Amino acid sequence: MTGPRLRGADRPAPPDPGLQPERTCLAWSRTAFVAAVNALLLLRGATMGGNRLMLAGGVLCLILAGMMWLWGYGRLTLDKPRRTAFGQGRWIMALTALILVSISALTALSALNVFNGG
Repeated sequence: MTGPRLRGADRPAPPDPGLQPERTCLAWSRTAFVAAVNALLLLRGATMGGNRLMLAGGVLCLILAGMMWLWGYGRLTLDKPRRTAFGQGRWIMALTALILVSISALTALSALNVFNGG
């Protein structure tokens, strides 16, 4: 079995087996880091103001950051046959979106509660 051929050449294109999973892992790691920073900011705001909604949002955001980091690390460490099956799991994307919407709603409700003097 031969690999893909370069256009206009008689030799196959060089393989790139490890770079795509590495780039995916790095992207998920950076996103997880930003989510963790936001979680810490929410948790700090919750401890200073005593707002339970903000605390819940911070905890959810921290869980989300951990999920993102595990997802990226899993994409890098899984062997080749399982990597494709792991990458096709749309449930983690749906769960990530659900947690993000929940965090946004909790943060908005928390802000409204603070602005209304509650």
